[in-house]
Amino acid sequence: MRSIAIAAAALLLAAATAPAGAQTDTRDQFFLKADLGAGLPSMPNLSDELGLQGDESIGGGYSFAIALGRTLAEHAWAFELHFGVSFLPEFSYVNEYEDFTADLTHYSFALVAKKNLLPESDVFRPWIGAGAGWGVTNLISGSGKTQGVELLGLAQLEIAMRENLSFLLEASYCYGLAEDAFENPFLENIAGEDAVLRTDGEPLEDRYAAFELRVGILVWLPPPEEF
Repeated sequence: MRSIAIAAAALLLAAATAPAGAQTDTRDQFFLKADLGAGLPSMPNLSDELGLQGDESIGGGYSFAIALGRTLAEHAWAFELHFGVSFLPEFSYVNEYEDFTADLTHYSFALVAKKNLLPESDVFRPWIGAGAGWGVTNLISGSGKTQGVELLGLAQLEIAMRENLSFLLEASYCYGLAEDAFENPFLENIAGEDAVLRTDGEPLEDRYAAFELRVGILVWLPPPEEF
């Protein structure tokens, strides 16, 4: 994850410091964006189990996302490949069957289509979008993992700072389509052979949903020969 963030930062820095006139003649071009913020997750079954164990629920955490995309139809539409990761606070998971410290993280991969609500504007560009992809939630690093198809919706305000650089304010919501058990544990301190167990001895199943708010930058990429 650290190497991805470093690579994204290097690309953004290189493109952002390119001459402002490095854009192509057409408005439709590739872009790279990165943003950072906070998220409020929802996993009701896990929260109920933590309630039985004496905790209230999982708490909010940090969110980081990067995307590579391209505009279409003179900036009226855009498609982007999205990758996001959320880091949530650690908590203890303790019942008759299990005893471990949870290191909860969520990874999402999605293809998103966006509509520009003010395509004629050169400064303020509000976008709305939706997409679908794959989400992976790790209850413990390398273990106790759920995964499945997710839907992703977003609202984004882009404010142009210069020809090839914009400031972003982005709100997003992701929702897993189906519940899945926290399966394939590899750590020795998990008692269940196939899944993390609840207080009643049944496998813990849940789906991940989260509202996230992030700020970041978007860089319009010049042709490779102009880097």
